[in-house]
Amino acid sequence: MVLQNRQDILIESRRSHLSVRFRSGADLERNSTCNRDEGKRSARKQDGSHGRGTPAFRQEDSFLWCRQSISRAKLCRRIQCRTNDFLGRGTAHTDLGKCYIEQFMSAPNSIFVRACKAVPGERTPVWFMRQAGRYMAEYRAVRKQHSLLEICKNPALAAAVTISAAEALGVDAAIIFADLLLPLEVMELPFHFGAGEGPVIEKPVRTKEDISHLRTDRASELGYVCEAVRLVTKHFGDRLPVIGFCGAPFTLASYMIEGGGSRNYVHTKKMMYNSAADWNELMRKLVSVVAEYAAEQVRAGADVIQIFDSWVGCLSVDDYRRYVLAPVTDLVKRLQRSGAPIIYFGTDSATLLPAMKETGAEVIGLDWRIPLDEGWRSLEFRGAVQGNLDPVLLFAGWKELKSRAQEILRRAGGRPGHIFNLGHGILPETPVENVKNLARFVQEHSQKPPDD
Repeated sequence: MVLQNRQDILIESRRSHLSVRFRSGADLERNSTCNRDEGKRSARKQDGSHGRGTPAFRQEDSFLWCRQSISRAKLCRRIQCRTNDFLGRGTAHTDLGKCYIEQFMSAPNSIFVRACKAVPGERTPVWFMRQAGRYMAEYRAVRKQHSLLEICKNPALAAAVTISAAEALGVDAAIIFADLLLPLEVMELPFHFGAGEGPVIEKPVRTKEDISHLRTDRASELGYVCEAVRLVTKHFGDRLPVIGFCGAPFTLASYMIEGGGSRNYVHTKKMMYNSAADWNELMRKLVSVVAEYAAEQVRAGADVIQIFDSWVGCLSVDDYRRYVLAPVTDLVKRLQRSGAPIIYFGTDSATLLPAMKETGAEVIGLDWRIPLDEGWRSLEFRGAVQGNLDPVLLFAGWKELKSRAQEILRRAGGRPGHIFNLGHGILPETPVENVKNLARFVQEHSQKPPDD
């Protein structure tokens, strides 16, 4: 079934079960009311004078009730804000960040958010990249009925997948279910997922003319992701923080230019080396769209934003500094105006870590190729780090897996600011019980003794 823009959906999200059922509009109208009006907006919402494009939502027992009657371009416009100032398009207000974090972040005092700020906590927080994925039977059941993009574009489905995974694993943060390449569509660069091939860009960006055709004025059409964030934060409240995310300019550009994944990134580097003006314009456009997109996720309730620079490890330190550092720093600075901490993660990036820290991101993600303490030392132990178990170790026996996790915690040395994670995403065939046991082990083994 292909999901439409206007539907009545009942989602049941439980620790061990995920199902999606459709109800009549009359039933949902009778059983569901909007509990997110937050005071003064309630009267306006009842008479339809405000929030016409926003869905009614209620949490009841283990159910998420979602009345979707939405215009995608208006999904996240439920709270008025000085967006232009926030995104750096006008004169910034000194109190905007404070106002922003108080009104939007769902769990700013959680151990995860405190760790992002390198504030001491009672234990090490743990979550996993790609923690909602094909290794889970519940997710595979949803994928039998819906494509990846259908799930991403339906807020209720994306929220249910996000919630189900976080609750099943017992982790300390939920990362919203979405895809890295969604911003490409609103830039008018279509893509699809080939069978077993990953994403395929239908018309790669290779020339100045190609770049000139990319739009930067349609980021609001990604509001379905923000709405999924809002549903998840409504479900968890302050019990569990929510992570929003976006792709880094270089990684998104590499997909756009190469037409998909690549081994050597020849076309990307050719543009960097031979057409600096074109490269800079592409970076500018990507930062503009992605900053607005990720900022809206914070407005919807996300506590932290992770920037994925998945392919940045293909660059030398010199090339990173010359072609990538400035645009990603611009992106980080824009997003930090929200008050939400930023995690900046790249793979195969051991040589780049000091330069990546120059972006100002509060947290630097480490992959498994460098010992955690060495990676943190290369940053002079400034700020927080996230990582860094090899995802393939989740296929090992429990004795080996436990030993490796314990070694990472030992290398962290109890310093404030360590977030336990993998060095990349969970792989499709990973045993679910190993993931659950790992999360529980980290939480129990990293517990700090109470102060006397």
